[in-house]
Amino acid sequence: MDELAYQAGSSMMNTAIFGQLIILIVFVPILFLTGIEGKYVPTPWPTLLGLPC
Repeated sequence: MDELAYQAGSSMMNTAIFGQLIILIVFVPILFLTGIEGKYVPTPWPTLLGLPC
């Protein structure tokens, strides 16, 4: 039973980490915007800080 739980958890974590990587790739460039475009720079901070949780 433990082996089955380990396999299921590890396959789920691979997918979760891949999804978090995509979110990081999308949000990191937003942090470097300036001027009017940079008006929404505070928006990705809660998302990026909440990813490790």
